[in-house]
Amino acid sequence: MNLKSLRIFAAVMAEGSLKLAAQRHSLSESAASRQLKNLEKQLGLTLFERQVRQLTPTNQAYQLHEELNRVLTTLDGLPEFAKGLQIEQRQLINLVAVPRVIRPLVAPVMAAMMKRNDLQINLDVQSMRHAKRWVANRQYDLAIGRSSVEHNDLLLIPFCRCRAMVVLPIEHPLAQQQQPLTLSQLLSLPFIAPSLNNTLLGRDIEQLCQQEQITLTPLLETASTQAACALVEQGMGFTITDEFGAISSYTPRLKSLPLESDFRFEFAFYLHKSSKHNIALQQVIAELRQQANNIIIDELTQVEDSVHK
Repeated sequence: MNLKSLRIFAAVMAEGSLKLAAQRHSLSESAASRQLKNLEKQLGLTLFERQVRQLTPTNQAYQLHEELNRVLTTLDGLPEFAKGLQIEQRQLINLVAVPRVIRPLVAPVMAAMMKRNDLQINLDVQSMRHAKRWVANRQYDLAIGRSSVEHNDLLLIPFCRCRAMVVLPIEHPLAQQQQPLTLSQLLSLPFIAPSLNNTLLGRDIEQLCQQEQITLTPLLETASTQAACALVEQGMGFTITDEFGAISSYTPRLKSLPLESDFRFEFAFYLHKSSKHNIALQQVIAELRQQANNIIIDELTQVEDSVHK
């Protein structure tokens, strides 16, 4: 049975006119009329009483139209149904990451990989303390952030080591310097410090200062790199962060310069040990590694990826 003739019949019943039904399907009236006659022949029914330039539906036509509407509605819904099947077939990866890696690292990778029909990536943002616990509890597949104490249920995979960066207002004289800054150059400036007790970044900066035998006295502390950089932008002083933090907080009114130091901030992936053979997860990790390599070319940690073992 010709689906086109069924749709023309439905259009005639809906429009009340052979001419309008033919126009809807880009046909001449004579071609549409032939389709209707063929349909009547195939079904063995008289669907219209024909008068000069007029079709009057029979009772059989009304009954057929009622049933046909249900059939066509189902057919028209098939593309959406198929799309739903495609979504069900996608591999779902749940990521959680610290805020400062979202813009430079995670967002570009998600934008590229979400174009695939076989992969769905969900993203949450949280501190590493919570992120690692969520991955250990299997609420998330992958956590991305600072490398810290290992967890019995998790694989820790370092992927890059970042330099310390000094963030200054663009108009500050030190912002014009071409060489890395030293901590001694910053001693007289107000320091917007990451919280020393509440953040890994704060504790690392404290360790950095001890390593350089320099003491920086904070004007104030904040747990957020973005907040610290926003205060710097208002001319309240300077802050120290890693390269991801400097990129994620960039505005035209800020200047980031490397700090002259051998100290490095190590970043890592955390995944549950039972997930190490997840192919889709391995692909996401590989893309994140490549993106980190694009940003921080000279500082990649040469660590064998235990997810492939």
